Amino acid sequence: MSGELTTLTQPDSEAVLAQAASDYLAARGRLMSALEQAGRFVQMGLNRLPPEVQKMVAERARDGLELAFRTAILGLDPGARPERSAAYKLGGALSGAMGGMGGFATTLAELPVTTGLIMRSVADIARGQGLDLRDPEVRTACVEVFAFGGPLDEDDDADIAFWATRLAGQEMAQLMANVVLRYAPALMTKLGAQAVPLVGAAVGAGLNLVYMEFYQRMARVVFSLKPLEQRLGRQVVRQRFAEAVDSRRRALGHDARFGRRA
Repeated sequence: MSGELTTLTQPDSEAVLAQAASDYLAARGRLMSALEQAGRFVQMGLNRLPPEVQKMVAERARDGLELAFRTAILGLDPGARPERSAAYKLGGALSGAMGGMGGFATTLAELPVTTGLIMRSVADIARGQGLDLRDPEVRTACVEVFAFGGPLDEDDDADIAFWATRLAGQEMAQLMANVVLRYAPALMTKLGAQAVPLVGAAVGAGLNLVYMEFYQRMARVVFSLKPLEQRLGRQVVRQRFAEAVDSRRRALGHDARFGRRA
């Protein structure tokens, strides 16, 4: 298989799972503190949105993901090269500032642009880790990154369960439809935060930085597990990842929520 990496031993497997779990929880902990500062702007904006917006945002989320897949993944040179995460963060911040400048209308137009930038950054990370973007499994993994919802989603158990069980063996069209179920609410939150004109420009820039970093971190978690999935199987590795997240939670003195839910 193109993009296949070196087979890992059992001790290596446990180390990779433990590191991925640690990175996953660290990403949410760090980003949530930054987003709490924007909480009141989020609520102000959500109160201004008409009821029909939810359906509109879901449509934009799907259209944005499909366009991003065609242009950001299929149009990216598959040759391995170092990732450029900082450049994508800057581009995302500029896009968010411009989108938030005019409030609701300009933010709605900006959502597909931000989705495209995030998708391109995710694909860039995959390529930087030596994965081949011509490999259908790698392309699928790029889309699956968006199934982790967004940085304001507090129910990370649902993220892991959705990613681990709902996305296996699907054609791209069905995969997109399922991923939108998790990604559209994240866009709704972003839209709410930027719906207040002028103030939304500053919030939009900061929020896009946080969103970009969140999905970049989730991409590194997903792609770090790909070699294990190739060797041990997708379902086994994702279940073991959930268990590793619980183990890390216990080590931090928190409840092992995913295991309890099962």
